[in-house]
Amino acid sequence: MDDEVPEPVDSGVGASIAFAGEEPIALINGDRPFPMMSTVKTLVSMQALDLVSQGELTLETQIAITDEDLSVMSPVNLTFPQAPTTTKLYNLIWTAIVDSDNTTPNTMMRVMGGPEGVEAWVREQRVEGISNLNDLFMDAYELDSFDEVIEFLNERDQEPGGAQGFFIRPLDTPFWDDMRDTTTPDAMAQLLSQFMAGEVLDAERTEVLIDIMEQTRTGKARLQGMLPPGTVVGHKTGTGHDSINDAGWIRLPDGRVLVIAVYNRNKASFDTKEQVIAQIARAAYDWALYAAE
Repeated sequence: MDDEVPEPVDSGVGASIAFAGEEPIALINGDRPFPMMSTVKTLVSMQALDLVSQGELTLETQIAITDEDLSVMSPVNLTFPQAPTTTKLYNLIWTAIVDSDNTTPNTMMRVMGGPEGVEAWVREQRVEGISNLNDLFMDAYELDSFDEVIEFLNERDQEPGGAQGFFIRPLDTPFWDDMRDTTTPDAMAQLLSQFMAGEVLDAERTEVLIDIMEQTRTGKARLQGMLPPGTVVGHKTGTGHDSINDAGWIRLPDGRVLVIAVYNRNKASFDTKEQVIAQIARAAYDWALYAAE
């Protein structure tokens, strides 16, 4: 993990691939930093499962979701106004990955030593290129309470495209000028390669996260968008304004696993950025299946 904040990425696409257990291959801008957005939830979930392996938590551990955890774009927020919510760790991981909930990773980090805990855990994986997690999930919209979250979303709903349109619309100014919470495509591909080779978590917890990530419901037009029907993909999307990302793995028909991380930060349309991810994934799939030695 780098100690200095990298320079902002003004525009571009970055992509790297790797076969499970092997070093990453940069396809384009593999060493350039891009905002992780929600792909960082993979790191949070890995750290949580590592603590399960160590006996500090269990998947059945009941964890309370507090007001301080609440964030924008969170399905959990729909239940929270009815009563304080407590749920199992497994449910927090599942919701963070499968539905890309933004509150549940905040909850997990709170009981795992905060952003500093995630930073320390990533350092232990010896992956270079994931930077400056000290401000992970910082409140970019400067909201201090759940009431402000609701007010913010209601205001965005009055704009063209509603709240969902707001979060995928490019901004006139960069979302994070100082580029905290970034990764290079190489770094994410390396971590996922190690994970799929069983080098990050023990076998039981590896299978838990693989199963969850292969249930992901977001980003169907990204890595999966142009792959043959029935191709199994495990992944975590990342979405926010100029940044549209997807990082995970593709199961090839011959039994091999191809890890892939694709990051966008540019002013192209949301649909265009998703199509770029799909095209890169299909090209990588074809190369791995028919041309790789």
